[in-house]
Amino acid sequence: MKFNHRLTSIAIAMLLTGNVFAQQSPSAPKDRLGVSGPLQIGRGSYQLAWTSHPSNNYYKQEYLIPGENLQQFKHLVALEILTGNNSPKDIAAAKMAELNKLKATNPMVNYQVFEKNGEVLLDFLLTENTPDGKQVNIAERNIYRYTSITDKNGKPALLLLGVSERAYHKDVPTFLKQLKEHRMDLLNALAAYKLPAITISE
Repeated sequence: MKFNHRLTSIAIAMLLTGNVFAQQSPSAPKDRLGVSGPLQIGRGSYQLAWTSHPSNNYYKQEYLIPGENLQQFKHLVALEILTGNNSPKDIAAAKMAELNKLKATNPMVNYQVFEKNGEVLLDFLLTENTPDGKQVNIAERNIYRYTSITDKNGKPALLLLGVSERAYHKDVPTFLKQLKEHRMDLLNALAAYKLPAITISE
């Protein structure tokens, strides 16, 4: 399995209705959601690093801690918007179906789901092995928060706010150990985070 941190459950839903082609932003990413950052979630402060608007009703922005890059990040925040009347439960269910397929060949893949006040939080772990299959090459923990919103212009939309943490190679065992000990810290921080007001623009 090759990781693609840009293929989330909203993107999967979009694939059902049309092609989604990643459109790389220029060196200065264009903020199309009125959320230029920085975003302060947990102990991290995340700056806008990449944006995409591959279809009329789908927007995505990614934020990194300064000094990190999209090719080999350790911490990342994703903000996605799918305009229209979309159910958080339905979009989260699409992601869980994907994870269940991955679990069939990778027992380390697992997830937990939480629901409150119409929102869904999905906490899941993915891993990628070395080519010989003997060691874990990458471990990635993600928490996705799905909620229905109305932007400042009165447009209904589905918002996904996601936090990703990664470890590579020799750092994976320590990462997994710390995840067991402090798993709830980031989950609680994301659940309590005040969602930004969204203003969609082209």
